[in-house]
Formats: sequence, C-alpha cells, structure tokens
Amino acid sequence: VEAEFIHHDIFTWEPDDRRFDLIVLAYVHFPEPMRTAAHALAVRCLSPGGKVFVVAHHRDNLTEGVGGPPMAEVLFTEDELRGDFSDLDIGLLERVLRPVDLEDGTTAHAIDVVLMASSG
Repeated sequence: VEAEFIHHDIFTWEPDDRRFDLIVLAYVHFPEPMRTAAHALAVRCLSPGGKVFVVAHHRDNLTEGVGGPPMAEVLFTEDELRGDFSDLDIGLLERVLRPVDLEDGTTAHAIDVVLMASSG
C-alpha cells in the first residue's frame, strides 16, 4: 500500500488531473459556503471507485454532546452531508455517540456524524 499525505490550503490548492482512491475529512469544520466547496473538491478528486470518509461533530453535539466547536454553522447534519455528496454512492451515513473521558474521571458523549461514500 502506498500512501500520499498532502497538506495544503484546500481553498488555493489545485489538484489538476490528480485523483485519489481515499480521501479522509476528519473534523474539518467550515461554515457555508466553504463547507460545500471543500466537499465538492473531495468529490472532484476521487478516482473511479474511490472512497470519501467523513467524520465530524454533529450539530446536535452543540446542545446534547460535549466538546467540539461551539458554533452551529460549522457543525454538520446528515441532510447536509447527503446533499454535499449526492453525486456519490453513500454506503454509510449516520449519527454516532463517541465516548469522551472528562477531566473529573467521568465519561460523557460527543455526537458525531460519519459518512462513507464511493464514486461510481
């Protein structure tokens, strides 16, 4: 397995004709329209049969979970991700609870949304 890790500003980077078999967006939180631009770039850069994996804080985390950004406009819902990745085959899209160990020794839950989608 070969892995290429790219670290660029996604709003200035041009992939040209490069395509990738796997794109991971882990806790990448942008407000609209930056969110849809980032997700559109991911879709555009997928190779045929490639996969996009997204894990991010769900909007419900703001009121029901712990941690994460305190601004609703950068948190995701299933419907937003379904729309952003509608050109792909969505194999998994769900809201999940993630245990978080707190400083006082107790455990609470963050609420995330997970998506796995593939190109035709």
